[in-house]
Amino acid sequence: MGVRDQNAVEIAEIKLNSQDNKTIQRNENAYLSFRLNNKSGAELGDIKVEVEDRTGTSRLEYWAVNYLGQVGSERSGKIVRIPVRSKDITNGEHNFNLKITSGDKYLTETDVKLVTRVPLPASLQLAGYNYFNSTRSDEVTLRVTLENAGDANSGPTEVVFTPPVGIRPSSTASTNIGPIAARSKREIDFLFTKTPQFTGAAVNVVLVVKEGGTEKIRKTLEGRKGGIGSGGAVSIWTDPDPNEVGNRVKTNSNQKEIKMNVLSEKGLEPKSFKLRVNGVEMEGSKFNEQELSAPKRDTGLFSYTYRNKIPLILGVNRVEVVIDGKPSESIFIEYAPQRSNLFILAIGPAHSDLLYTAKDAKDFAEVFRNQGGMDKLYPNVHVQEITTPETTNLTGIKAAMYDLNYMWKDGIITPNDVVVVFLSSHGKMVENRFKILQSGYNPKYENLSVDYKTDVLEVLDRLKCKKLIFLDACHSGGAKDGFDGLSKAVIDLANTHSGVSTLSSCKADEKSYEAQNWQNGAFTEAILEAFSNNSFSDARGSFQADVNNDRIINLGELTIFCNAEYLNW
Repeated sequence: MGVRDQNAVEIAEIKLNSQDNKTIQRNENAYLSFRLNNKSGAELGDIKVEVEDRTGTSRLEYWAVNYLGQVGSERSGKIVRIPVRSKDITNGEHNFNLKITSGDKYLTETDVKLVTRVPLPASLQLAGYNYFNSTRSDEVTLRVTLENAGDANSGPTEVVFTPPVGIRPSSTASTNIGPIAARSKREIDFLFTKTPQFTGAAVNVVLVVKEGGTEKIRKTLEGRKGGIGSGGAVSIWTDPDPNEVGNRVKTNSNQKEIKMNVLSEKGLEPKSFKLRVNGVEMEGSKFNEQELSAPKRDTGLFSYTYRNKIPLILGVNRVEVVIDGKPSESIFIEYAPQRSNLFILAIGPAHSDLLYTAKDAKDFAEVFRNQGGMDKLYPNVHVQEITTPETTNLTGIKAAMYDLNYMWKDGIITPNDVVVVFLSSHGKMVENRFKILQSGYNPKYENLSVDYKTDVLEVLDRLKCKKLIFLDACHSGGAKDGFDGLSKAVIDLANTHSGVSTLSSCKADEKSYEAQNWQNGAFTEAILEAFSNNSFSDARGSFQADVNNDRIINLGELTIFCNAEYLNW
């Protein structure tokens, strides 16, 4: 079964089946379900689902290994349910990895994020209020928004309005509204008119909210005489909508479009609005792509829709819209770029005059094998090494390269990922084309070899992601002659394929070599020294790969270190 066959299954319709179908609460028995679709056209047997919580905690219990048996041919699927039980959980996220295998063959995998939440008791809060002129000539409406921020329904709720002297209620001043559902809001209107006895500058109504007879909220709601709330314009977020997502959202884009509705007694202009991010008002077109709709009249008020697109910094961004000096409620937008997975293909064909090509590939692959994890640069690292004569013949090397293309087509490799190909072998110019010599290469049929441009570069061109080639194919076993022009060909090819970065073992006037004391080729030895961040000193000074000590070695640092290491040898 080839890699394309291995990935002929699809994980679809992933759902969390819990009390709210969004989160797992404490001591809750839930299950994660998905449909496993067989797209191969043939029956697949011995199907197994392996589940791993890569968060590194033990707060969730789940079935780690699930045996499904057979999955029928194309267009048939199987519903899979993975039991999950919460224990002593806290508020947080768990990154579950689901891996599908058939016998000992890898098929596919995906990551699922599960959110755990500690249930909160009912909590009544005043979410906001607004005074506005009613459609009648002399009537004013006070609209109060109550919110239950807890995970349980509130008890019976009573709302009492006490106006000042000279204010005559047009609606009941005491209202029983019953329970307020968990995580929901209710609006209550209190209508009134002024009488000649009212002489105050502002209508300040006292609000009392009782739950089950116990006072939960008491607040004086300040307002203007005959008008809306003393705070001026009223702003209501609609994107993101706190009623749906809360006041914290996450995005993997470095820009976010925001939108809000605004009510005001007076007309507003674009200059009335200022955007504030992390306490700093954004100025200039670079930060400000605002749009303000034409006003509409709503119950005596001007109604606007305000839009803006804002740049985000890495981490949490606190966003407010300031209207005539009054800031809106804050929205917190977390910018967390989508993380890349790493795919390693290490190839080391066998040659009688090169002792360490297979070991080069194995050692290179081993550097990355345990570098995946949520606390590391790459959450997932997929390593494939082919080093035996059977897997590094002409067909084997070509198939390994095409498997990368199939993984791209099947969505396993995504545009955000990184693909690294390592090649340690002989290189040779044949009819002005650069060739990689496979295991079992016969000089009599020198055209029957791996064409670097067609079989490597052009295959990688189809992968629209970041790609890097480590090429140790300029050497000739003890630096023999007969490979003139090879290094120049590698450089020329690299320059014509801008989407692929190449780090090769020698410059145009050099040859690479291997030595017994390293048991690696010189190029591979330099790479391994760089990844271990080992330092060395010579007459020019002291060198190490991680120059800025950020625990990440970039391509520039690696190139400088390898060149210095070469000169040292």
